[in-house]
Amino acid sequence: MLGTTVTGRLKEIKQPRGGLIKKSDFTKELLNPDSKFISLTDESLNPALVGLTVDYLTRYQLYGAEKAFAISRIGLHNLEISTGHFGDQFFLEKIANLNHNLDQTTILTAAELASFDTFYRTGYGNPYRYKNLKLNEVTYEHIKAMVFRTLNFLKQKTDEKKLVTDFNFDGGYTQTIINGDGDFHDNHGLWDLKVSKQQFSTKWSLQIVVYYLMGLHSYAAKIFQQMQTLGIYNPRYNLLLSLDTNKLTPELRQFIDIKIIGY
Repeated sequence: MLGTTVTGRLKEIKQPRGGLIKKSDFTKELLNPDSKFISLTDESLNPALVGLTVDYLTRYQLYGAEKAFAISRIGLHNLEISTGHFGDQFFLEKIANLNHNLDQTTILTAAELASFDTFYRTGYGNPYRYKNLKLNEVTYEHIKAMVFRTLNFLKQKTDEKKLVTDFNFDGGYTQTIINGDGDFHDNHGLWDLKVSKQQFSTKWSLQIVVYYLMGLHSYAAKIFQQMQTLGIYNPRYNLLLSLDTNKLTPELRQFIDIKIIGY
């Protein structure tokens, strides 16, 4: 078997009906009872790019452009090697357009930069796609609202002084899973961001447990051993699904470790 990413491995797994980690195992919490669903209808960017843009802008608000858009920067570097175009100068010119007020120029620029993410993760795509991106008013308002919802979630539910973003699992990879990175963790919880019209997916629940178990095998194992909560946050609903790590039985952990991750 060739090594793959965490998400690539999950696509290969046929789970039992209801999933290995069921929806009923999670506690469901609407972070604001008055929150309304932010619909995809009338958005002018594709859902995957909207999700990446929300993710990157959240990190931008927390840590600034160079850290938030580091993956896009690597993608642009890869493009420069293969085509002679784009690269670091393009990146620096783009991030000069960003500001923390999240105006329309900032959000469109973030979406443009996010479109280069693929040249890091997969190595292929249309490098000129960014020129055709259109940000209508609906999409602008939706992305801005979801960024603020995500920031509020992190403020409510995490220890921001110990918050780590975009981390890997060095020391925890195997011949089966050779790559994959997480969204957020602090010393008591691991959090995955899903910008989706779905409220739950068995792939999501398995993914965050795989991340947790890989963390326990990684160089950061001491931090993961302290974690009590695995959470999936969806800003379209302002919904947090939380799983107590004590619900993961030794038998389930062993099955995932051996049969899915490859320890």
